[in-house]
Amino acid sequence: MKKSAFVIVLITLVVFSIQAEEETQEKSVDFSLAAVKPLMNTTLVGFPLPTGALLGVEYTGISVPWSNDPIRISLAALCGYPTWSWYRNPDGSPLSGVYTREQVAFDYFTIGWQAGILVPFPLREDSLLLGSFLFVKGWYNAYVLDGQNLIYSSSLPDKEVLLSNSFLAGFVLTDITVSDEQLIKGITAELSAEWHPDWAGDESLGDPEFLRLDFQTRAYMTLIGNTPAGGLYLAEQFYADYLAGDSIPFFESSLVGGTSTRSGLGGLVRGYEGGAYDTRLKIANNLEFRWVFPGLIYISENVPLFRPVISVFADAGYYDDYFADPSAAPGGFLFSAGFGAHIKMFNAISPGIYMAFPIAGEAVNQEPFALSIVFSLHY
Repeated sequence: MKKSAFVIVLITLVVFSIQAEEETQEKSVDFSLAAVKPLMNTTLVGFPLPTGALLGVEYTGISVPWSNDPIRISLAALCGYPTWSWYRNPDGSPLSGVYTREQVAFDYFTIGWQAGILVPFPLREDSLLLGSFLFVKGWYNAYVLDGQNLIYSSSLPDKEVLLSNSFLAGFVLTDITVSDEQLIKGITAELSAEWHPDWAGDESLGDPEFLRLDFQTRAYMTLIGNTPAGGLYLAEQFYADYLAGDSIPFFESSLVGGTSTRSGLGGLVRGYEGGAYDTRLKIANNLEFRWVFPGLIYISENVPLFRPVISVFADAGYYDDYFADPSAAPGGFLFSAGFGAHIKMFNAISPGIYMAFPIAGEAVNQEPFALSIVFSLHY
C-alpha cells in the first residue's frame, strides 16, 4: 500500500510538472517544478521500495541584458528513510567474498536542503550556454545500526549521525537538444569545487571538513533518426572526483559530487555494489547505445504515456586512496558490460532494469552478474 501510494504521488507530480511547463510557456509563469527523485529503501521488504523523495523548484523571473536566458534560482529539499551500505571490515580493510545483507546494509533517516543561483553567459544564440553557479547545501543523516552491521564496530566519527553543510561553486557548459522522439544530441560539462569548512559542522555530529573537486561531462549523438520503429543515439558520460581533507565522512566518500550528487564508483560502474570503492579518487566512464521506440497513448501533444527504451552499455572505472587509511585498501580498475530496458513515462521518469556483467575487478560479492531495478536512465 505504501509503495502504491508513493508511485501515485510521484506520477501526479510528474504530470503536474508537465502541465506547469505548458502553462509556463503560455502564461509566462516564473516558477516550475525542476526535480522529482525517489529515495529507495532495499531492506524493509527485500526489494527497492520508494520511501522518500527529493523535490526541487526553480524561479526564472530575473532577466539579464547579456542573455536571452534568465538567471535561475533553485530550491530543493529531500526527506526519507532510504538504505545505505558499507563494504568494509571494522578496521577499514575491504570486504570481499561471502557476506550477509545485514552486515553491509543499514537504513537511515535523512533530511536535506539546497539553495543556489545560476547566472547564464550565452556563447551563441541557440542552445550553447555557459553558466556560473553557487549553491549552499546540506543534510542531516541519522543511521539505524545494530551489532550485525560491520560499520557499527568501526571507529568512524560519523557512523551514527552526520550534519553536513557546504558551499558549491563552479561552471557548467550546456549544448543539449532533445527531439520530440526523445533522441538526444549535444554535450554538457561541469567543473565544480565543494568546500565544507570546519565551522559549518559540529564535533558531535560527525565533525566533517573536506574539499571536493569534481569534473563531469555527458555527450550524446543521434546515430539513426526517427523511423517508424524508433531511433538510435549514443550516450557517453565521464566523471573525475577527488576528495581532500582530514575529516571526510564515509557517506561523502561513497558519492561523486557536483550539482547533482550520486552513488560513487560502485554506482557509476554498473555491476558493482553502490556503496563500495569509497576512496578519495574516483574516475568513471560510461558508454551506452539506446534505441528509443515510438511513444504509445499520447496524453498531450508530443507527450506519450509510455515510450520503450532498450540499451547496451560498457562501463569502466578507477579508484585509489582510501580516505581513512590508504594502506588498508589499494586502488584498482573496474570494467563491466550489459544491457537494459526502460519504460519512459511522460517523457520524464524511466523505470526499468539493468543487467550488468563485471569483467575486470571482481564485485565485492564476486557474483558473475548483477540485476538492478532503477527509476531512471543511468544518465
